[in-house]
Amino acid sequence: MEKMPKTIISEFPKVETLSGNVALTYRDNYHEYFINRQSEEEDEVRFTTPKYESYMGKSTDTIVAEEDFVNGFKVVTLENGQFGYVRESDNVLLPNRYDIAFNFNQYGLAMVGRRNGVTWIDKNFNYQSIPFEEMVEDEVEDEYSLWQTIYDFSEGKTPLSLMEINGSREYREEIGGYYDRSKCAYLTTDGTKMKFRKVDEDGVEDYYYATKFSYGQPFRKNGITKAISTMYGENNNYILIDEGYYINVDTFVDLLEKQPSEDSNIRVGINIK
Repeated sequence: MEKMPKTIISEFPKVETLSGNVALTYRDNYHEYFINRQSEEEDEVRFTTPKYESYMGKSTDTIVAEEDFVNGFKVVTLENGQFGYVRESDNVLLPNRYDIAFNFNQYGLAMVGRRNGVTWIDKNFNYQSIPFEEMVEDEVEDEYSLWQTIYDFSEGKTPLSLMEINGSREYREEIGGYYDRSKCAYLTTDGTKMKFRKVDEDGVEDYYYATKFSYGQPFRKNGITKAISTMYGENNNYILIDEGYYINVDTFVDLLEKQPSEDSNIRVGINIK
C-alpha cells in the first residue's frame, strides 16, 4: 500500500504493532501497524506512519473526509497524515491525533494507534488501556499506556475484547524461576477489565479473581476461551467463561471424571470443541 487510506473502517477485528521492530523503528523514524480483516481469506494490511512531534491538533490542519458519521463521530485524515475525529453534534474537529484510528462502535469505544502501540478510547477520549494490576482501574490515566494487540469485541453473551502485550522471559533469583513479561486482559464494554472468579472443586471463590493472564485467546461465540498464566517458569492452563469465571484445565478434567454427588457445588456443563 503506497499511502495511508483517507479513512479506516472499524470492521477489522485486530490492530497489532511490531514490538520486535524497535531498531528499524528508531532508525527509519516510523511506526508500523498491522490490521487483520475479519475473514481469514483476506490478507493482512500494513500501515506505515511517520513519528509525529505533537499529538495535539493545530487549526491549520486540512481535513480529508469520505465517510459518514458513525455513532456520533467521523474519522478524518489531516494534511500531515494523522487521524482525528469530527464530532457530529457540533461538527467540530477535536484536537486528539492518532497514527491510525477507527470508527466508534455500538459500545461507544474506538480503536486507535499511537507511538507504536494500540488501545481503545471512549467518547471522552480517555484511554481504556490499563495493562498492569497495580493501576487503579477507575482513574483516568496520566500517561498513554499501550498494548501491542487488541481485538474486536466477541459475539457471546458478554462481549469482551482481548488486549495483549508480548514481553520477554527473564530468570529472577528472588522467585527461583522465570518471570514472563507478557500480559493479556479482557476489556468489557464499559471500559473496565473483566474480573474472572476462580472455580475449583468446592465451587466459586467469591473473594478471589484475576484480571490478567500471561497469554490468552479471543472468546468464541459460545463464550469460552483458553488462557495461560506463567509463574515460576511453569504454565497454568485455564478455561475462561465470558460471564466471569476461570478454571484450571486439570481441575476441569478431574471434575469431568467424577460423578457429581447430591451435595456437590459443581455441575460441569461446558461444551468445548
